[in-house]
Amino acid sequence: MKNIFKTVLGLAVAMMAFSGCSDDDETYSDITVYPVFTLADGDFAISKTGQELKHPELKVTLSGEEVEYKTEDVNSFDKEKEGVYRFDHSYTNKDGFTRGQSTFTVNRKGEFTVADIEGKYTFEGGEVTISKLGEGVIAIPDAWPTGTTIKCRVAEVSEGKIVVFPENSSFGPISGSGEITATGFTLDFTLVYNGSALVRNNTYTKVK
Repeated sequence: MKNIFKTVLGLAVAMMAFSGCSDDDETYSDITVYPVFTLADGDFAISKTGQELKHPELKVTLSGEEVEYKTEDVNSFDKEKEGVYRFDHSYTNKDGFTRGQSTFTVNRKGEFTVADIEGKYTFEGGEVTISKLGEGVIAIPDAWPTGTTIKCRVAEVSEGKIVVFPENSSFGPISGSGEITATGFTLDFTLVYNGSALVRNNTYTKVK
């Protein structure tokens, strides 16, 4: 009886082991390959109003092969209007997984010398150091005076007028605009949080 029991038990274990490796179990058998987005020189380009759209140079590859991707014009590019325009590029692989990359075009109006506004500033949230990212484009390490820190990028789109890059922060979409002044600049900054638009009117004063 013991021998019969051992034989039956052995067969059951063997059947379980075989069924565990069946072709129907694809949990670990398939490998999903994701696209790779490569920017040649940063995620923003600068153009002038009235001219054709300029995009940053972007290449998307899948397993080393270049592939075509979709582009969405997020905030309706108008070549006659100054501003910062966002474009969302995406690719969906054969398994239905989508990856994406946003790029921006700074559409600048008129002939003028862009202001040099990098350096140390004070605002309602304390002191910040603003760095230059490109011609007339800066990085602000904090645009939210209370409670938390929200970074943003800003571009001068016409003489004295600045616009926030319309991108997604870790708290939600951000946008805004402001003006360069004799002592620094102002920035009306908007964060969309849980469906509500929260606005902060910031004044940045250059530290002498």
